[in-house]
Amino acid sequence: MCPACLASIGLVLAKAASAGAATAIAVKKLRNRSQSGSVAGAAASKGERR
Repeated sequence: MCPACLASIGLVLAKAASAGAATAIAVKKLRNRSQSGSVAGAAASKGERR
């Protein structure tokens, strides 16, 4: 393969890894938010539904 092709493949792989890391961080933060308020939030929402 030519050097330009190898560089292109390297960029594609780096972008994919970066997107995967960003997604993992976002999921971790969203999970922490939902778990921290899940007990109080669940009790409040059950009371509001009735």
